[in-house]
Amino acid sequence: MSRMQRRKPWYKKPAGICGIAAAVLVIVGLVLFFALRGSGSKHPDVSDDPSVEVPDGKQDDIPADVPIDEEPPEQIDPNPEPGAESVIKAGSNHGSFTAAGSLTEGQKQAIFDYMDSYYSSLAGLAVKEVGNPFYGSDIASREKGAWNTIIDVRKSALEDLSASNYSFTLRVTGVNTSDGTAHVALIEDNTQQFRALSVLTEQFNVAHNFWLKRDGSLWKVSDHKCNNGLFYSYKHDSSAGRDGRYSTIMSYITQRHSQFDAQGNSPAVTCDNTYDRTAAYNYMMKWVGARNSNWTKFDDWGGNCQNFASQVLTAGGIPMNSRWYWKSAGDVTSSWINVGGFTDYAASASATEMVCDANANYYDGDVGDVLLIGIENARSHATVISAVVKDDAGRTVDYLLCSNTNDLRNFPAGAYHSSNQRLFRIFGWNNG
Repeated sequence: MSRMQRRKPWYKKPAGICGIAAAVLVIVGLVLFFALRGSGSKHPDVSDDPSVEVPDGKQDDIPADVPIDEEPPEQIDPNPEPGAESVIKAGSNHGSFTAAGSLTEGQKQAIFDYMDSYYSSLAGLAVKEVGNPFYGSDIASREKGAWNTIIDVRKSALEDLSASNYSFTLRVTGVNTSDGTAHVALIEDNTQQFRALSVLTEQFNVAHNFWLKRDGSLWKVSDHKCNNGLFYSYKHDSSAGRDGRYSTIMSYITQRHSQFDAQGNSPAVTCDNTYDRTAAYNYMMKWVGARNSNWTKFDDWGGNCQNFASQVLTAGGIPMNSRWYWKSAGDVTSSWINVGGFTDYAASASATEMVCDANANYYDGDVGDVLLIGIENARSHATVISAVVKDDAGRTVDYLLCSNTNDLRNFPAGAYHSSNQRLFRIFGWNNG
């Protein structure tokens, strides 16, 4: 029978015992319904629960299609008891977890708040807290001291190193939680879009360790260690709110800038075989965020930065020789894998080994040239120039760099806290 067919009314059917009983029950039910409605009685499973908010404050305005046995929706206590984690869904407008392990939503949110505070501070060139990420004043002071040091370095650049956007992804590698504390190890990849640049800056494989503690219902960062940039060697000066080497860092920036007006006066150099900058560029862009299995990687033996720079030079045609080579993990010269070793080699290389200028004006570099950097001296980290940043007048104001350990693609030299920077101009080599 279709739903639209008319049924014979019940009162015209033969009245058996069951029919009479059913009729009586219906009549009784109707009487009770109107009696209760007239007395103002409400549905006990919904309206009598004071924790349920009814629109416009009218508890009688219950939708007619709500089943009478439906439980009210679970409510989130806005003021949970101390030690109880709020029911939240962690999130960030700029970041995400690609693998979160056993982290709770509250633990993820604490890390999101830290990362967003850090990157939004760098983007705006002023310290800014997103949420309330820190457990106590000591960790807040130390972290903000590092941030302020980096911010001041970026402010001093010859181009605008504020950022219009950033992003980060986090991959948890370990979680250990007990008694209201948690130790979280993770790997970060990130991007930054500096306002002065048309290309995106990328960074890969940054290792973090976060220690979290409960503060009432929330998780907060109580300690943080990182193998990246300034964090790796940061020395906090609590009175200055900066790195203890702040004056040294800023003084080397001033020294660099003093060479700006003299750029373009480095002597011209010729050689029998010209360094292939295009081949060097293509190699660095391909392998900056990875490792070429044809070579030994030295990340666990002090870092892979000089090894990467040496590979780039070889890709550009610079030949190995008895003072600068790699054959295997156990047969490699210090000049190939060590920044100080390469510095000494390049500064003394014969024309048949490598034609280079180790004393060029800082602003006379080109793609494929090597920039060695540090704080106390420029023998700590090796990078390779991937692009030259020029102002409207065509003058060089900065370089974009690629490096390993940590892996950076198109990172501005002017954003490096390692402000003691030495340029090695590479030209090629002569025949023997």
